[in-house]
Amino acid sequence: MHDAHAGVCAYLSVYTHRALDCTSVDHFVPKSKAPVAQAYTWSNFRLASRPMNTNKREHEDVLDPFTLTSGLFTLNLLSGRMLINSDVAPIGSPLHTQAKATVKRLKLNAGEYRSLRLTYLDQYLSACQPKGRASIKTSIKNARDALLIASPFIYHEVVRQGW
Repeated sequence: MHDAHAGVCAYLSVYTHRALDCTSVDHFVPKSKAPVAQAYTWSNFRLASRPMNTNKREHEDVLDPFTLTSGLFTLNLLSGRMLINSDVAPIGSPLHTQAKATVKRLKLNAGEYRSLRLTYLDQYLSACQPKGRASIKTSIKNARDALLIASPFIYHEVVRQGW
């Protein structure tokens, strides 16, 4: 499962190290609430960091990361805070309500997760600085390639926001 998802937690969208025992498998539809045939199918498994799996537990108010509407979540690159795109999910709509519930349930804007995102952004910005004979264009490309592996969500937000 780790290899199939490039080690990226489905909920936090950051690489999780298998060797550090940071990963787990979430049953998106909880085992206790799904028929056995559904609970143990590949399509019900989500690679999750242990904290995300713990936060989600058996709750069903979390959006499925495999079926998220593109652009639903955005990132404040200065604070590391995840935001809900009201152009995609208008305030008061069922999607906006469920997106808010997802952020709250998974604690996606807790200090440690904002700090983690900001650490990835700092590493990205540092890697963008040319070293030796590398051009700035090459440095940025290499920094983006590394960011895509480390955190696809941050990568897409960096590209979308033109950083």
